[in-house]
Amino acid sequence: MNLLGQKVASVRPLKDAKAVDMGANFLGETLVFGVAAGLIIFEQRRSYKSNKDKYEDCMNSTEELKKGMELLQKEIEQLREERREELVRLQNDLEKIRAKN
Repeated sequence: MNLLGQKVASVRPLKDAKAVDMGANFLGETLVFGVAAGLIIFEQRRSYKSNKDKYEDCMNSTEELKKGMELLQKEIEQLREERREELVRLQNDLEKIRAKN
């Protein structure tokens, strides 16, 4: 039989003991590889979740800091406005006092 232009090579049959030994080695290595791959995938997912949680915590902290900063800026602006009004009131009082003298 000719497959894709290649000649079919004849394969010598293996002895039963050697075939069982090779099959056992193949299954053992497949099992070890499967467990190792599973552990790697598990660790990658755990690491990804951990990093994602850290990122979300950081973003939440950043949002809280931004909100706090906005509140402080509003309070500062309110205090500035109160000081301006107080300054105007004091200037008016000073002008009234000077006008009386």
